[in-house]
Amino acid sequence: MKLELTKDQYQWIDQWLQLWGAWTQTGKIDKSMINMIAKFMATVQPQESSRPVCSDDDGMLIDGVIRHYLKNIDENAWRVLFAYYVCNSSEISIATWQHAICSPRMMRTRAGNQYKRPSISTVRREVKGVLNASLYCLYQPLQNAFICRDNVKKVAKKVDNVLAF
Repeated sequence: MKLELTKDQYQWIDQWLQLWGAWTQTGKIDKSMINMIAKFMATVQPQESSRPVCSDDDGMLIDGVIRHYLKNIDENAWRVLFAYYVCNSSEISIATWQHAICSPRMMRTRAGNQYKRPSISTVRREVKGVLNASLYCLYQPLQNAFICRDNVKKVAKKVDNVLAF
């Protein structure tokens, strides 16, 4: 059984992550979070300045969910997501970069299990899988975070209205 998002779910999270990526590029995020991969990918792909950006509140919320559910659990998945959404890199450029730095590893071959360096197509499939798995893992926590924040705003607004009388 493959864990995949529906088309609507994918479009929803992709839209928010595109906005978060542009917001992160503006430099409003904590500078210590940007590591070597971001610096490298920024030199590979020119950054566009015309991307739509989310609000600071939305950016901080999305960033918090990504840090909690992805960065603290799988650093490579976070790097792939960061390169894709913040640096606006394609899957193939991310795969090319990862292929250039990968080491030989145990792989199943026709001759049995052997240590070998994976091909670029293998790394590309892995990048696509990591990206899809990351989106799947982030979808529900991100949706819950937006719902909880909206509920808090509604309660605060009701309290303000009651206090105004």
